[in-house]
Amino acid sequence: MVLWVYGMMLIDTARRTGTNTPVRGNNKGQLPTRLALQSTAETNVFLDDALNNPQMEAFLYMGKGRPSLRYPDGRLCELRNPASVLNLGSKLLENNCPGESRGRLPAMIESLCNLLDELGGLK
Repeated sequence: MVLWVYGMMLIDTARRTGTNTPVRGNNKGQLPTRLALQSTAETNVFLDDALNNPQMEAFLYMGKGRPSLRYPDGRLCELRNPASVLNLGSKLLENNCPGESRGRLPAMIESLCNLLDELGGLK
C-alpha cells in the first residue's frame, strides 16, 4: 500500500509539473525547474535489488532514476503506475498459494486480491 501511495504521489507531482518523471524540489519545498527535470536519469532503479548498489544510492540520496519492482516472471513494474503496483501485490499474494487459482484461494487472500484489484481501478 505504501508503494501505491508513493506512485499516486508521483502521478500528482508529474501532473503539476507537466513531466513524466518528477524529481525532488529544493529545500524550500518548491517544485523543481524544467532544466532539473530534463537532467534526471531515466534508468530504472529496482527496489527489490540489494540496497548497496550505485543506482539505489543515487535514487535514495539524490532522487535520480525511476523506482521499479519486478513481477515474479521478470516483467517491469514502475512505481509511477499505481495500478501496476497493486496488480503486482495481488500476483504476489496469489503466488503464495501455489496450485490454487482465483476462486479457490484462502478467503483472506482472495479478499485482499479483490480489494487490490478494485483499488487499482481507481484514478
